[in-house]
Amino acid sequence: MKTVAQVRMQCVDDHANEFLRRLSDRVETHQLTETEATAYRTRMERAHLIANTPHMMQELSPGVWDVWKAGKDSAHVWRVDGTCNCPDADKAIGKAPMGHCKHRLAVWLRRSAEKDLRILEARMEGLKIPHTHRYECGHEDLEACWGRECTTALETSVCTACAPHDPHVEEETLFPSPLRSPAQYEVPPVLTPKRAPLPEAPASLNLKVKHHNIEVMFTMRANTDQEILARLPAALEGLSKALGIKFTSE
Repeated sequence: MKTVAQVRMQCVDDHANEFLRRLSDRVETHQLTETEATAYRTRMERAHLIANTPHMMQELSPGVWDVWKAGKDSAHVWRVDGTCNCPDADKAIGKAPMGHCKHRLAVWLRRSAEKDLRILEARMEGLKIPHTHRYECGHEDLEACWGRECTTALETSVCTACAPHDPHVEEETLFPSPLRSPAQYEVPPVLTPKRAPLPEAPASLNLKVKHHNIEVMFTMRANTDQEILARLPAALEGLSKALGIKFTSE
């Protein structure tokens, strides 16, 4: 099934390609120079993009269009009503061939596509275009189908709302690799709370001992100096036994 926006875009593509084909034919038959054809090709490429970009064009009245400027100054609007008020289409300073700037070409593409859509509304092989698809379950699609290749308005399957749902479908089936599942379906990581840093001790004592070619730093911490002095004899005795040295009062 194709929506009206998709069919309109296809019509724009068809007319742009046909324009370029006829342009090449005119160069071969010497009706246009290669320089003129290059100028047309450049502007048609940009017009093609404008015509297929949503919200870049608006028809104010029959034959009068507003075309928004692309780029940094996107708030600027050019008026196309048989001519265009952009600098490229200006007769004095413009470089567009025959005044056919990208805005005029974009309007021509959209008008041609709209004409094709009106033609498609006629019956094709007994089927009304556009038409609405109806499913076996009795429901209808919310959007009309504009597909020219579509030959039936009836579907032999049920709609997505009535399709049976298997709650045990593997996640890899729903989100095949390399696509990742949306964030709301991912298992959140287990966060380990960070421990608060230990406060600095109000009192501390560093003992530096050298034994042969080895230096040992021993730190004692406490709330008060009196606590450290009370523990100092036992600490010196332990170091003496562990290192095999003897402390003196010198």
